[in-house]
Amino acid sequence: MSTVKISELALINQLNANTSNTLFVAVDVPTGVTGKFTGHTLAQGLYSNEILNVGLNQSFLPNTIAQYSLAGASYIQTNLVNLDDGGTADIVVTANARSGGTDSAYFIDMGFANANVTPGLEFNNLGSSLNPLDGYIYVQGNGVGNAPTRGGNLIVGATSTNTQIKFIAGGYNSQNIVAQITSDGFKMVNGHPIFFADGSTQNTAANPIAFSQASFDKANSAITLGQSGYAQANAAYNQANSAITLGQSGYSQANTATTTGQAAFAKANNALANTTGTFAGDLTLTGNLIAFGIQSTTGAITTGNLIVNGTTNISGSVNPQKGFIYTPTQYPGAQTAITIDFANNSVIRANTSTGCTVSFVNYTLGKEVVLWLTNTAGTNQTFTHGVNALNSTVNSTTYNIPGTSTIMARYFSFGNDLANTFVAVVHA
Repeated sequence: MSTVKISELALINQLNANTSNTLFVAVDVPTGVTGKFTGHTLAQGLYSNEILNVGLNQSFLPNTIAQYSLAGASYIQTNLVNLDDGGTADIVVTANARSGGTDSAYFIDMGFANANVTPGLEFNNLGSSLNPLDGYIYVQGNGVGNAPTRGGNLIVGATSTNTQIKFIAGGYNSQNIVAQITSDGFKMVNGHPIFFADGSTQNTAANPIAFSQASFDKANSAITLGQSGYAQANAAYNQANSAITLGQSGYSQANTATTTGQAAFAKANNALANTTGTFAGDLTLTGNLIAFGIQSTTGAITTGNLIVNGTTNISGSVNPQKGFIYTPTQYPGAQTAITIDFANNSVIRANTSTGCTVSFVNYTLGKEVVLWLTNTAGTNQTFTHGVNALNSTVNSTTYNIPGTSTIMARYFSFGNDLANTFVAVVHA
């Protein structure tokens, strides 16, 4: 068997690009076997159980699987280039498969786009936000679960005490710092403003101060108006108190008049008993004459009030000094329908804002009832008076009440049914 010295073999300056075409001679120490293996086999097993140490290196940190180190007076670098101008070069860290990490979910990606990358068609998840020759860093989750615990968040920070996060744009010097974040908040620096969606900007607190001052002035004005309103309310209270005093005085006078009227009623009742219900002379009152039956007089009533609950036939003159006193019926709130009771109503007061319809009960021969109706709306409202057009002064079954106006409707019963009921509508 011939002997070949390794040192006398030809020198190979580089390995073949196909590492399977390069053979090595080796001795497997545990088995004592001398044999051959390819460069590919060497590449596969070289670091399968070893830390990758590249350069002038030592492994200083625990759990290190690759160490790159070199001494450089200016800088050292590792470089990743995609030689296809239509692609991107990316450094990706992915979550373990059992944690959901895949090529499309739960990873962080830092990369750079080549010149012919088409936004929206690139093989990452940036879509049209990416332009050719842009650099980027982003996190991809999977959109499942409740934020923020479902993952996919990007955390950027400086965790040491008194550190800052700085944002630069348009350059690399200190004057190109646009904003910075410190432990006490977000700050715009170097005179840069904040831009809003409506195109406006703000770079000082002058506007908020002005707005606050304007709000203070309005509040102060409101206080002044409130004080004025209080004074007016106080004056109204004093007037109301005075009205109460006058009312109490009027009540005392009315009570006295009632006593006098009761005495007059007793005298009149005595006179009726003596004259079988007919007065042949003058009846002079200092109070009220209250008649409950059918009375007849040919004289004159000159003082006091005449209150008739029955039928009174007077052929003389009636001259009450205080006029007639009616007992009004007033409806609260806005009304849409009113029923006139001829037997019990004399004067009715009501409001409407959407229109009102009138109906009737207890038709009483010879009885008149007056309705005052106010339209509180700003537009015309329809008043349906309940009487046919022939028996109405407006020659119609309805009347349009102008906005914020009052009408007076006078109803008179000439019989005991609707056909003999008439109405006069008056708008002041």
